[in-house]
Amino acid sequence: LKGRQYELMHDNKSDAAFLFKQIQLKFGKNCNHDFDELDLTHSQAHTLMFLIRSQNKEINQKDIEKKFGLSNPTVTGILKRLEAKGFITRTVSAADNRYKTIGITQKSRDIEAKVIKNIEKAQNKLFENLTDEEILFITDIFKKMLYNIDNK
Repeated sequence: LKGRQYELMHDNKSDAAFLFKQIQLKFGKNCNHDFDELDLTHSQAHTLMFLIRSQNKEINQKDIEKKFGLSNPTVTGILKRLEAKGFITRTVSAADNRYKTIGITQKSRDIEAKVIKNIEKAQNKLFENLTDEEILFITDIFKKMLYNIDNK
């Protein structure tokens, strides 16, 4: 690795887990910094993009929980903040009044291009020195790891 060297434990599994966590933390921190100007966090931006891309469907909180693998309280917090900031609306579903349909506002439509640009910028930085083959390889590894965790 060029640049900053990390103090590793020299146990392959521990080192990999440590580096994985560091990547996650630093990626989130960088994304949050990039989204400051839009008054969004990384989680809020990804949720908003999911809603923007799903405009032709009726989306409720359960859909977001499933999409991102997040708990009910976590998604509730994200949606409350997005609603308070004027990015989304929540209305009782016409199909099932037990659920609230989540819709985007004009404010969300107005910043869509900036959100996409910031997400692409963060992803480009993350994968900057990797080949397409390396990205496919680690994607396959991540899928296997996720499968391992989900099936215990």
